[in-house]
Amino acid sequence: MKRSTVFLAAGIAAFLLLAAATFRLGSQVGDLKNQVDSLQSSLTQMESSLRRDVSGISSSVQAALEEQASLFAATDTRLTYADGQLVLTVSVRPKELGAEETLSLSANGFSAPMAAGADGSYTATLSLPLAGEVDPVVTFLSAAGTRQVELGPLGTSSVLTVRGSSVLDWGDDNDTVWIYVDLTPDSAGAVAGAEDVASLTLQVIDNGAAAQGGALLGTVPLTLSAPPAEDAPLADPETAKDALLWYAADVSGYTRGETCNLSFRAEPTTAGGLVLTDTNMTASFQKTGVNSGGDYGDFSLSPDWAE
Repeated sequence: MKRSTVFLAAGIAAFLLLAAATFRLGSQVGDLKNQVDSLQSSLTQMESSLRRDVSGISSSVQAALEEQASLFAATDTRLTYADGQLVLTVSVRPKELGAEETLSLSANGFSAPMAAGADGSYTATLSLPLAGEVDPVVTFLSAAGTRQVELGPLGTSSVLTVRGSSVLDWGDDNDTVWIYVDLTPDSAGAVAGAEDVASLTLQVIDNGAAAQGGALLGTVPLTLSAPPAEDAPLADPETAKDALLWYAADVSGYTRGETCNLSFRAEPTTAGGLVLTDTNMTASFQKTGVNSGGDYGDFSLSPDWAE
């Protein structure tokens, strides 16, 4: 009987301890839930505040852009290439201009005053080092301070890119293989005529090599040439051949043998020292025994600003 009483007392004590622990745990869980709810409320408030700040910044930026745009009745921006440099010409016609206020043009660290024209416009020209982008800014100058208007970045690829095409010409015996390359002159671009091409080389790449992208076997100079023969497979028969600059290279030293799998990449250097390249190949030639073929056609050459 005494033993049963002891067991009963021990069971009651254990139950009370378990109940106390459960109550304490429930209280702790409640506290944690309150903390989580408080954090969620704080995060919601922070998110709302951040959204208001971002909206305010966007509104400020939009207002600044609209204010800048309203300063001019007209703008004209031109970018060309000459003597190894970019030539930026900007004309603006301010809606209002103070009696003591003058204008200046700046871009990529260079600046020049803008001269007044008879029609109320102001014009300036800057010669700039070669770059992938030009950022023109017009500044209003006066004793009271300055105001700046960003005209927006200008990409230079349209000025510095040289377009052309290639032609493969090989005999029935596959013994002689010529590659013809034409460049399309642009009076406002990097190549306006043959005098603007200091050199033009053709990289020869072995596509069968284990190296990724093939292995460079060597280079062949492309020299000024007459257009390919009429029976050569022209890339664009409708092109007026006298409007193009034609170059040719004999690559037979690389194509002789039983088999070959070659690609060719043209790389001109302008008289101003600008090197132009293309990630794609200018032409390719494959041969297995008496069977041969190749690819050729249009391409675009531009500066590699990553180098």
